[in-house]
Amino acid sequence: MCILNYVQMPIGSLRWQFLHGLRSNVYQPTEGPPDSTTSPPNCTPHLAFHRFGNFRRRLQEVIVVVGNLVTMDHHGRTARLELEDANVRRFAAKVLDVSSEGIVLDRSAFYPGGGGQPPDFGALSFDGIFCRILGVRKGDDLYLIPNEEDPLPAVGTSVEGIIDDVRRFQLMRTHSALHLLSGVVFRDFGALVTGGNMEPLSARLDFNLSEVPPGFKETIDEMCNLEVSANRAITTYSLPRDEAFAIPDIIRTATNLLPDDLEIVRIVDINGLDVQADGGTHVSSTAQIKRMRVAKVENKGKGFRRVKIELEE
Repeated sequence: MCILNYVQMPIGSLRWQFLHGLRSNVYQPTEGPPDSTTSPPNCTPHLAFHRFGNFRRRLQEVIVVVGNLVTMDHHGRTARLELEDANVRRFAAKVLDVSSEGIVLDRSAFYPGGGGQPPDFGALSFDGIFCRILGVRKGDDLYLIPNEEDPLPAVGTSVEGIIDDVRRFQLMRTHSALHLLSGVVFRDFGALVTGGNMEPLSARLDFNLSEVPPGFKETIDEMCNLEVSANRAITTYSLPRDEAFAIPDIIRTATNLLPDDLEIVRIVDINGLDVQADGGTHVSSTAQIKRMRVAKVENKGKGFRRVKIELEE
């Protein structure tokens, strides 16, 4: 669907995670303004984020159906922990590089953004100091974008990464809601996705739907919330390319953009409703999405309809 990153993950990736003793630890944000030198950050430093508004918009306006076509469980020198466990909120890492590009770690659970899902925010903790992370940029490495006013860790420093739990979980809910919406519209109306985008708790999908049936908005609203109430399990796993393409309708976009040389495909499966190739972060059941509302249906040109959704807090 629109929020797809088709992810190539080598066999043995899960084994790598266990060998490194990864443990989930959900961060609970603190209240009040952060002091980067003495106390944990709120992890929602909105006053600082406005400086990166243009950067964030560029990342979030990727509406070309597929974000990053081929990624590994590593990006450059960084092992991507969030691909194996979207619930990781704290992790240990070592600083490999610090430059004007950003901070490079040997391992990270910061989702770097792609395919419509924005990057994570959070912080790095080291020597009793906190450096706020205001985004992630993908280049030859994964570059964490620090708050320019905060102290930076030196190369070789051991740090603890802290993901903004509130933002990440809202994006997980929103991303899963888009998969649910795509599944419902495909099942009931046979329409494929042509684009999409999201912010925490609000999002949109574009469909190749030539005509809007009477009561379309109200119908998909009702059907989506019935699927939320059904508490369907949401799981991720990897399959060899041939096995993945044997799944009926595995590609829910109007154009199949999987590279021909992609050998392993990461799958997101909403049990009994939707199975798609995808590389983002998701909740573990449709019930965790909570109440979703179809806010608007727009005509975006001949044969294209945009569906906007909002999720309750």
